[in-house]
Amino acid sequence: MVRMGTKSRLTPLTQALAAEIRAERGARDLTQQDVYEAAGLSRSAYWHIETARRQPDAAQIEAICQALRVAPSELFRRAEVRANRSQEKVLNAEPIEVERLAAHTDAAPTEREAFATLHPDDECC
Repeated sequence: MVRMGTKSRLTPLTQALAAEIRAERGARDLTQQDVYEAAGLSRSAYWHIETARRQPDAAQIEAICQALRVAPSELFRRAEVRANRSQEKVLNAEPIEVERLAAHTDAAPTEREAFATLHPDDECC
């Protein structure tokens, strides 16, 4: 399992997966406690997953999906759509928009990705 300290180091898909877990939990009117207890996870582990501070492993995803009564494939499908939308917003944005989007999307680009978007023919950093 990849454990990284900051949200920006996690992949856009991992960040989108966290957003989809939050959305599904909210749609089912469940608390974090409802989900982490049903999934057999600690409060801390679940919080780190739902807030995209840690990349979940397959067993954790399976347990969370069972607690939310959603198929892992469906959760990943939604997360992939969300991640792609976030990336498309960044790729289609005007230069001034990249900073704003980076601050307000679940899948903010890294500095290197933003530079590459704005200057495709130049070498970054």
